[in-house]
Amino acid sequence: MTLSNIAWWMVKVGIFYYITKKVFQKVVEVIVNKFLYQPNSPSVELKFPENNPLGFRNPSEQDLEYDDIEIITKDKVKLCGWFIYHSNPKDYPTIIFFHGNAGNIGNRLANMKILFEESKANIVIVGYRGYGHSQGSPSESGLQLDSEAVLDWTLSCSNIDPSRIFVFGRSMGGAVSIYLC
Repeated sequence: MTLSNIAWWMVKVGIFYYITKKVFQKVVEVIVNKFLYQPNSPSVELKFPENNPLGFRNPSEQDLEYDDIEIITKDKVKLCGWFIYHSNPKDYPTIIFFHGNAGNIGNRLANMKILFEESKANIVIVGYRGYGHSQGSPSESGLQLDSEAVLDWTLSCSNIDPSRIFVFGRSMGGAVSIYLC
């Protein structure tokens, strides 16, 4: 066996190792994300807010004024959510509500109503990628991009006072809030 044969064999082993490692990492990432993020819980039928029980389909069912919002992330994923507001919203602080795992933004309406009434604040809530009507698939890096896009949208909204924006996270949303801060 010549030196060039040994070198060529080592190159082939290195390429095989590199490709195998990358494939294995991707497979592990996909499997972990399937266990970690549960946008359809408790069932696939309840993925979308309009399939929730009465009172949990949209903010108007909780007597809250709102606008449907769409936000595009840096990686071109469309996120869907709600801007729940007081009359003259710029006169009130705004809370970005990062929800927990499992379910959709409609499942959080009871919490949002209490927060809205007790804090006297507007609320921005958006489903993470893969949750509800938001596109994409959830991942840690994806949720980071989602949170940045929601903050950018909120800061640029003309009827929100940018000096009075707060973030609030519940469960998994707490980690998203911490990342953003």
